[in-house]
Amino acid sequence: RHCAAAVRLMAGKTNVAFFFVGKQADAYRFTFQGNAADWTPQLIRDPGPFLRAYSARTAFQNSEIQVGAWTEMSGRTMVSLLVSPPEWTTEGLLAVQVEQCSSGNSALVEFGFGVDTIPPRCFRD
Repeated sequence: RHCAAAVRLMAGKTNVAFFFVGKQADAYRFTFQGNAADWTPQLIRDPGPFLRAYSARTAFQNSEIQVGAWTEMSGRTMVSLLVSPPEWTTEGLLAVQVEQCSSGNSALVEFGFGVDTIPPRCFRD
């Protein structure tokens, strides 16, 4: 389990967070949990090209991860989470459940959005 606590929320805008998945080639399945799952989150594999295209305001769809489907990854892969909370939002919890095909193991990557938001199951350092 991994979590990023107290990520500053920008309501009414697209928020972006990054995390890494895997060590070697395998397939992974991603699902969303938490009250922020209603904010239509998106996952992008290897977001570097996506972010360059997004900042240039051009379409880039080849790297979007289909939620609930198995996604092949060749090794350690950066994944970006894009989420756009409504303008009235002050906080929320979004957990990305990541399931590894070869082992059946799963882990949660938790994001607490808002000022001083610490997800209840997160580890604190």
